[in-house]
Amino acid sequence: SGSNQPLIAAIVSNIWNAYHTTSVPDTLATQSDAEADTDVTPACTALQCMVLDCEHKRMAIAGVPKMILCIVSGTDVEHGLLKAKLLHLKRYLEEPLSRLDID
Repeated sequence: SGSNQPLIAAIVSNIWNAYHTTSVPDTLATQSDAEADTDVTPACTALQCMVLDCEHKRMAIAGVPKMILCIVSGTDVEHGLLKAKLLHLKRYLEEPLSRLDID
């Protein structure tokens, strides 16, 4: 419901930011695959997306320019389908969102 949106946003933001502040060095997060050192393991590269199962919901989260994109579904939606929808939406929104002046 709409009353849960601030709670969902806070949870998603905290999880995403906790991962980035503890697990991903800044230099790796900004490198493209072509620039990345081949000795770096995949676990050390920048997070592309995550899918979380909650008690009554499933969330898929991805970073877009200057924001975090999150879609929420019921638990009946398959993980792969939710991830595919998220990544498609991310590709669609990346360019317009990158033009926003958010600091």
